Parts: sequence; structure tokens; C-alpha cells
Amino acid sequence: MMRLRVRAPLMFFAVSAAGLGLVMAACGLTDDLTGGPVDDGGIDGDIDAGAVTCGTQQCPYGDNSAPICVNGICRVLCTTNWGDCDDSGANGCETPLNTTTNCGRCAHDCLGGGCSNGLCQPRKLAAGRDSPDRIVLDNDYVYGFSAHTGAVTRVPKNGVPGVGAFPTIYREPAQAVPEEIAIANNGLYYTTYGLTTTDAGSFYGHVMYLRPDGGGHAEVAPALSPTVIGAMAVGTGKPQTLNWSGGNPTTIHTCTLPDCTLPTSFDAGNGAPVSSMLSANQTVYWANDTTATTGGLYKGTSLLVQNRMSIGATSYASVPVEVATDGKSVFFTTSDAIPAGSGSIKSCDLITCNLVPSIIVGEQFAPHFLAVDGTNVYWTTNDGAIKAIAKAGENQSSAVERILYQRHTWGSFQPSDIALDTSAIYFTDQSPPQGSAGGTLYKLAKP
Repeated sequence: MMRLRVRAPLMFFAVSAAGLGLVMAACGLTDDLTGGPVDDGGIDGDIDAGAVTCGTQQCPYGDNSAPICVNGICRVLCTTNWGDCDDSGANGCETPLNTTTNCGRCAHDCLGGGCSNGLCQPRKLAAGRDSPDRIVLDNDYVYGFSAHTGAVTRVPKNGVPGVGAFPTIYREPAQAVPEEIAIANNGLYYTTYGLTTTDAGSFYGHVMYLRPDGGGHAEVAPALSPTVIGAMAVGTGKPQTLNWSGGNPTTIHTCTLPDCTLPTSFDAGNGAPVSSMLSANQTVYWANDTTATTGGLYKGTSLLVQNRMSIGATSYASVPVEVATDGKSVFFTTSDAIPAGSGSIKSCDLITCNLVPSIIVGEQFAPHFLAVDGTNVYWTTNDGAIKAIAKAGENQSSAVERILYQRHTWGSFQPSDIALDTSAIYFTDQSPPQGSAGGTLYKLAKP
């Protein structure tokens, strides 16, 4: 008899019994993306794999299963890709877990995408030359702005019929290249920059507003234009604020919506560009992507995380790239000098962070864009992967990253942004050369 020490209930906990690959299924639960034990709510106990009786009780089982005893309670082990979705051990594991409505676990719907080896596959929503670099969501649409064509696009969350071209609701002049886009105040805010005719060789731009239907196009805070435009973020608190970087040296500007009059400004420090920012609790957090010792992750004018790390006596650059928040912590990707071309996913409490962030997961292949929800952190890598890890991994080594999707052919898939709603992950693919006829928007069911 084989005895295993585990935490139950489990999902997809692989064991070996009599040469069979078996998994324990307790549908309706969620795990921590490890493919193993759940973190909380489990029952510590001994499993007797292959046991037929549990105390004095005969354990029932049916097709695609084997009986086990957990702390005196009969349960079943399911064979790979089968689940006990009706929670009745008597009929065994009756449901295949390789379908689009039961993918990897019971009742896991792939939202129109396929299912392969227990993993939902992304669904294409739109494709074509106006593929956006950055995306934002409302209840019904995915909005974006193409740096290649100046098009502001709006794609239904259920996709364009026939995976058609990106519907354009407004198109900026050819030289108005977008930098960032945000959604607030029942509309879109985005930045543009382009070569000016009066100062050739310099890049200047503006902050623009647009209704979701493409109307109401107007400039925001024109008194601050033209200027060098960088990152932008909309505040999550009340009153809602619009924040963006610009100027030379770099300055952070903030104004209150909806009017955005009388914006306030402060120096972003050391003249380095702002690569990403967010706004939470009426405070701006931003990443300064310089390798200088004064760079890093900032809260207002205060340095939260320095962009240097140490391995023994060796100090190396670990530069923040993209930031996101769940309202409690700030999460960010980094570009690390050791190993060369690598990076990490880190986090820091919004209030108590004191220059020492938690490393959630390291040694990533150039991680870049990221998003966070109540359970997980999601990010992209330059080798064409969409990954996730439980936020519980901030201070726990038990959480393991999971590859949700990856195109293995080098250069065939280059995710350029990622956004979330309650059920899905949306991301763009900019793999074709700039100016070509390619680019795709995808929707992928959350794990």
C-alpha cells in the first residue's frame, strides 16, 4: 500500500499507482496555479492510495478512477484528463477534462477558445494592420491605439465576425504616434507624440480625450502642450485623477477628472524617462528606467525600490519596467543584468515598502507587460509566453509559475500588452514587422 502525505482537497495532484498516472479531482475548487495542493482550506491527512475500505466502509468507485481513503473519508483518484464533476465516487470520474467546457478542471469554460492537454487556448478576436500596441477594457469592448497607423480601435469582447480587421473609431494624423491609453470618465484618454514641423528632430505630443464611440475628440490640458509625452495612468480613488509624464527634464503631471483644469506637476528626478506608472490612493507610483543608482520605483518623489540588487558582494542593475497594482501592493517587472537578458516579477506593499521588494519569481526571459487581479499576477515574456503565478507567492516559495500560452517558434509571437476582466485575459501580438498587414488581439480564459 502506498501512503502519501498531502493536503486535500486537491486538483490535479499527480501520483503513480500500479503504473497509472492518476489525479485527484475535487471540482469547483481553485488552486494556486501550481497544479498541486491548494494553499488554504485543505485538510492535512494520510492518503491510502489503492485502498478499497475506509475504516469499516467499502469505498465505491467507477470508471476512470481508483478508490482512496483520506482521513477516514472515501474519495477517488481520477485518471489523467478525467474528473469527478458530479462529486459522486460511485460512478467514478465521469467527465472528460479535455473539452472546451471542462478544460483541465470541471466547468472550466474556454470562452470560445480550444482546449489542449487540459489548457485553454486563446481565441482570436481581430487581426490586421491596426493591431494595437496598448489595450484597455470596459464591460463590452477592448480599446487600443496602433503606433503603426494612428488608429484608435474598438473590438467587441466576443470578437469581430470572421476574425476581421480592427474596427477604427478615430485615426490620428500619420505622425501622431501613441504612447499610452487609459479609460475613465466614460471615455478614452491617450497620449500622442510625433515629429514637429517647427522643431525637426524633436518628439513632442499631447494628451487627448475621445468618447468610446469615436466622438468628442479634444486635447486635455493644452497649456502643457506640446511636450515630450511618456507614461500615463488613471487614479483608482475618488476624486479620479489623470496622471502622465512629459517634459524635459521628465515631469509628472496630475489633474482631477472630468475637467482636468489646473494640473499640478513635480520633477520626476534625474531626467530619466518614465517607463510605466499607476495611481492608487491619490498617489502616483512610477518606474524610472535608468540604470543609474538614483533610478528605480518611486512613490511620488520618494524612492520605493532602488534599481540595484546584490548577489554577495556583486551589485547589478535590476530596472523596473512595467507596474500594476491590486490596491494593496505594487507589482512590477524588472530587467536584470544578471543573468544577462533575464528579469523578475517583484512586489512591494503600497504603504510599508522600504526599498526591499519581495521577489515573486525570478530568472524570466525579459518579462515586460503585466496585470494583476485578486488571485494572480500575469505577465508576458520576450520568448512569446503568457504566464501566471498566485499572489500568495509573494512570500511563499510553494507557488509555482504556470505557462498559460506560448508560441515556441522564435519571433512568431510577440505579446505587446495584457489586460484582464473577471473571466479572461486579453493580449495583443505584434509579431509581424511594423507597418506590415499583421497583428492580432486574443482572448484567453483565466486558469
